[in-house]
Amino acid sequence: NGLIETEAGSGVAQTTVAISGGHPSFPPFTGSVQTNTDGEFQFKVKELSSYTVTPKRNDDPLNGVSTFDIVLSSKHMTGLEPLETPYKILAADVDKSKQVDAYDIYIMRQLILGIREEFPYNSSWRFIEGGFVFDDPANPFLLPIPEKAHIQNAFGTMSVQFTAVKTGDLNGTAVTDGFTGEADDRASLTVLI
Repeated sequence: NGLIETEAGSGVAQTTVAISGGHPSFPPFTGSVQTNTDGEFQFKVKELSSYTVTPKRNDDPLNGVSTFDIVLSSKHMTGLEPLETPYKILAADVDKSKQVDAYDIYIMRQLILGIREEFPYNSSWRFIEGGFVFDDPANPFLLPIPEKAHIQNAFGTMSVQFTAVKTGDLNGTAVTDGFTGEADDRASLTVLI
């Protein structure tokens, strides 16, 4: 079983979690499930087998992204107010270029204005394997980031956790339970850009 939640501890619903692998003596196993409203998921697999667990979610890229996130990204870039966690820095790297720069702000602005409908080169959510320790929290790009969990010789009840990062949401306002509102407030946001 497993859990996907934000660094603030909110479970992330409607995330597709894929599993693949198995034992050499049996046919390969693949499958997928969706997380529930608490971010939980569960698979039943053969014991003493090895598996890879990969969460994915790429919907509603505007969820949690506002002009305030652009302000926070600008302050981080200039050194005026650096983002305080590696997960927020990863959220600010919207083009997945392993740096936070003016192009990330440009993409967020286009998304808010409705010019762009998705993040180029990135999904709307990223998932970091639970327990991963960043070598330098101020620069989370130094080491490869594990976005899959590998389970060797599964036995009994095993748990897998991931920390969810909503791309572009630097202040943690993304709706995580899967029930986003239908209101479109882009008109009021364009004044602030």
